[in-house]
Amino acid sequence: MRKIIIVSVFLIIFSVNLFANKVLAILPFESVFKEIAEEQKDAILLAVEDYDNRLEVVFKDSKGSEEGAILALDDYIREYGKPEAVISCASWIATALNPVTAEQGLFHLAIGSASIDRKYPNHTIRMTVDEKTEEELLSYYLLQYNKIAVFYMNNELGENWLNALNKKLGSKIKLSLSYNPEKRDFNNSVKQIKAIDPDVVVLISSSNAAEISKLIKQAGINVQLVGTRPIERPEMLEMAEFTEGLIYTFPSFDTGNQMLEKFESKYQYMPTFFGMEAYDATVSLILGLEENSPNDLFNWYKGKTFIGALGSVTVDRNGDANYPYMFKEIKNGKFVMADFQYALILEQTKQEIMAVFNKMDSDLKIAAKELSTGITGEKADIIIKKLHNFNKFSFDVVTLDTTGTIRNVFPKDYSDILGENVSEREYVKRIIETQKPVISKAFETLEGFVSFDFQYPIFDSNDKYIGSVSILTKPDFFADMIEDKIASFPVELCIMQTDGIIVYDINKEEIGLNLFTSDIYNDFLSLRQLGRKMSIYPQG
Repeated sequence: MRKIIIVSVFLIIFSVNLFANKVLAILPFESVFKEIAEEQKDAILLAVEDYDNRLEVVFKDSKGSEEGAILALDDYIREYGKPEAVISCASWIATALNPVTAEQGLFHLAIGSASIDRKYPNHTIRMTVDEKTEEELLSYYLLQYNKIAVFYMNNELGENWLNALNKKLGSKIKLSLSYNPEKRDFNNSVKQIKAIDPDVVVLISSSNAAEISKLIKQAGINVQLVGTRPIERPEMLEMAEFTEGLIYTFPSFDTGNQMLEKFESKYQYMPTFFGMEAYDATVSLILGLEENSPNDLFNWYKGKTFIGALGSVTVDRNGDANYPYMFKEIKNGKFVMADFQYALILEQTKQEIMAVFNKMDSDLKIAAKELSTGITGEKADIIIKKLHNFNKFSFDVVTLDTTGTIRNVFPKDYSDILGENVSEREYVKRIIETQKPVISKAFETLEGFVSFDFQYPIFDSNDKYIGSVSILTKPDFFADMIEDKIASFPVELCIMQTDGIIVYDINKEEIGLNLFTSDIYNDFLSLRQLGRKMSIYPQG
């Protein structure tokens, strides 16, 4: 947060723009989502108070519908003229406002919108993470169940979630029922859920989730309840008797951010994701309007990283925000981080690493066969270029002859290693001796980073060994897989080889050290004992 504060203060002091920026916030006040709308309004006003009192925000009611949102925009324009920016809430409303705001030349910022269909690309910044990130996490957790019931809102968000879960979980979903969030009539649906005796019930819900949870438990359906980000509402704790143990996906936010304390102090309740997102969206908009005209805001957002209540938020080239997700649960009447997810993170990380290794192995096998006509020349150049480009964690690809001498390399930027003999390396010795695929242990490369090398033997048409082809992994191989998973978590994750070599650690200076022999660990006997157990037992 420090960076944003410094920049904001500087701009406030030196800005020559003495006129207020007019912003319209269209929120679903008169709807089943009214509590969310009020929280978003509170957060927007807090952001304006914290960063720029000259931002003039007018709130209009969408009534939770596309038509209501468009009418609210028209009413504002008739009353005040065109605003510099429009903030809206809800996926279906963001989809409806995208063409309207684009055609009128208005900057559009969507919050509370996990799904959006842009008729006009390069328009509408969405501060909500695409539901695909959340889908991957939730689907991975749900794979452990064989009889799943899904109870979802009959709107764009609910339908998109159902489609995603069907693709990921297929026949495991035994029942899917939709409901109208405005009618609150759930009894018949609860009877249908009870009839299939599910292992787990997935609630794609928000303001209705507490009442649905109550009806499910009162019907004697004692199963695991699972939800998604919008389910974290105050009423869930008010009915903790029925919601206790519910697990749900949630952004991996910054639990120590000052915004949370300020919000609770001012409004006497803790903000949920909706408030944190609205706050961060408003702060980013204030900064953007200080530096740009509304017409330039979309391009200004692209590629930007903001540090705020949600942690580190990066906006991609399509205008979509990205930040990591985690699991939370209702435990002892509170919203807390779910303890089970740490083992889940470890298992998921292991599987992702093995998937990358298996792909490298498979692609190397294909490349080795294609290189049977020669390890140098134009054809070989094409083969190793393709091998490198098809493996995102490849630092370089080389071919070696039977003496262990490098004969070809891609990218060509590393051509200075051509002709170098690396036969003294343990893994190169192994492939020359065995003529079988090998993977190195972690080693420090000539470029100065710790890496792994995958080698595959090459045989000519007469089945004669003529050399090998290899992939060297990137220096940030493990960091790319791990760091987003544990962002904002009160944990660290490291990877150690069974011989004690640390191949990944958040403290980069420890990468390449040996836990068992490096002096830096002499005073950490318990850590060494843990390392010894890790080197012996494959599971913790």
